[in-house]
Amino acid sequence: MKNLISSFLLLLVPLVATAESGLHCAKSVFSQPNVRFMQKVNSSHANAVLGVKRLPAGLKWNARRNLVEGKIKKPGTYVYTITCTHNGHVCEERVTLNVQNNLPLPLPFMGWLSWNSVEGDVSETIVKSVADMFKLTACLRLDGTPS
Repeated sequence: MKNLISSFLLLLVPLVATAESGLHCAKSVFSQPNVRFMQKVNSSHANAVLGVKRLPAGLKWNARRNLVEGKIKKPGTYVYTITCTHNGHVCEERVTLNVQNNLPLPLPFMGWLSWNSVEGDVSETIVKSVADMFKLTACLRLDGTPS
């Protein structure tokens, strides 16, 4: 099993909504080199057509699921553009993908996204171990001592 805890902590980012474009997606995303990456994109317009331009090598657009997914092999900062077409109007949002071996902690944690933590290998054992980590964390004080 991959370093579950670090992957879990590093790859959780909240969604940031853009009212003008109707897009709902994170504008700053993070990954580690050669680790499977996934970014979900939504729109507040039910009939909007979403797309992506200038994806870096290793990533692809899954139009059926509205996902940017894949693996980036080399560390670096990558920029791509998400497009939203609604009633003939096209809006674009730039997304910055930061790929590093040692990532700083991203934005505050908003939940658990198992896909970026364990990819497709979700099992009962993993879910229980994460629940146990939550339980243990809830029982610790800020200084790390039991409460």
